[in-house]
Amino acid sequence: MKFSALKHKFRRAVLTGIFMLSSMAGCKSPAPREEQAPERQNTEWIKTKPEAAPVDEESCGFRMTAAHPDNHPVRTQPSQPDKKKDPVLADKANDNVSGIFNRQTAVPLFFNKSFTLPLAQTSFLNRKNPVSLLQNKNPAPLSIRTDLLKLPHAHHAWDWQVRVYASHAFTHYFPSDIRIKTSRYDVKIDNYEWVERSSREFFNPKTWSKPGNNPFQVFDEPSNTYTLAFEKNAHVIFVSHFHPKFYQEPDQIRHIQGTIDGVAVDHTAPVNDALHGNYYLPGAMRLEDNKNTYLQMEFEAGYAHKFTLLDNKKFGKVLYVPGISAGVQTGRTRSAVIKDGERVEYHEQYSLQGVGGSIRNKIEWRTPKERFGLFYENKTSLYHRKHELLDGTQEFNFCYTANTVGFSFSLYNPANHHKKYGPGCK
Repeated sequence: MKFSALKHKFRRAVLTGIFMLSSMAGCKSPAPREEQAPERQNTEWIKTKPEAAPVDEESCGFRMTAAHPDNHPVRTQPSQPDKKKDPVLADKANDNVSGIFNRQTAVPLFFNKSFTLPLAQTSFLNRKNPVSLLQNKNPAPLSIRTDLLKLPHAHHAWDWQVRVYASHAFTHYFPSDIRIKTSRYDVKIDNYEWVERSSREFFNPKTWSKPGNNPFQVFDEPSNTYTLAFEKNAHVIFVSHFHPKFYQEPDQIRHIQGTIDGVAVDHTAPVNDALHGNYYLPGAMRLEDNKNTYLQMEFEAGYAHKFTLLDNKKFGKVLYVPGISAGVQTGRTRSAVIKDGERVEYHEQYSLQGVGGSIRNKIEWRTPKERFGLFYENKTSLYHRKHELLDGTQEFNFCYTANTVGFSFSLYNPANHHKKYGPGCK
């Protein structure tokens, strides 16, 4: 009897605990089915009539019901307020039904009129009887906002901006000591002076019509500079071509030390004129010409860094661009000397004449899309030159300052390219 009573009390306690837990969890037993459910493959999902209920944000505006014959949940729409009776409430309800979250693909979808996706492709709708997300009567396509589904910016195959610079230089050549060694001379001349030959007359169209001239000489004859630059962010890598033209000052009087025609000299005398009014006096140098104008070129490569001083959408950009470069100078020197009362000319071979570098400082204005620009650049260069003169050589340190003014334009800009063709275009 005692064992039976204990068994009975234990059973009652277990059943009481189960009942209390069920009550706390709010569990309800499913309603009995009136009819046997048909086979799954032959059934269609039921479109239930929604009840008036507030929009549930957690379910993205849709209620979960158990109207399917197989007790599978079906998403249905809440009733929409009448816009005539309460337009404010109706607009708020429409704003709430602004998007869904596809639980199968875990991709957020946003509504818009720009792109549509059939509802039959969603995971919670039957393909034979799709339920409209926006209306209860007619099926409607799902709209996706393509601007919110844009892929992140893809790395472009070429992200460097390519620019071309063209300018004219106003050049000042500094005097320097020069060493000349030929069959007649072995001298050092202090503060030997150079003069700029700018050839700016070729910017005048009247010069083009003269015999032997043509319009294309405007690109070659003046002291112009052409630069090709590759820019990425604030970094600039460039190559430049400069056409300096210079020759010796014709009326200079300098200190000359060494030997001339075997005569030792250490005096101040004209470089290319008679000595004390006598052309044949021993020690007269009579160096008539020392021209570096024919095929005189300077090729440099360097690096610069851009600093933005002003950036305005309407006015454009103002940039400060300091840089440094190194390169070579080439050319073909033409020289002449008076010997035994006669003028003797020498045309040297085209050759490498010097190695050096430059320091640059540039101020540039560019249009808002950087397609065109104007700039001023100051360049100070130092080269060590050693090349032919007469039947010997000349050697000196060559220093000059070039103030250039010109324009620039863009050959390729990845920013404009992406705007036109879209990100990731190659």
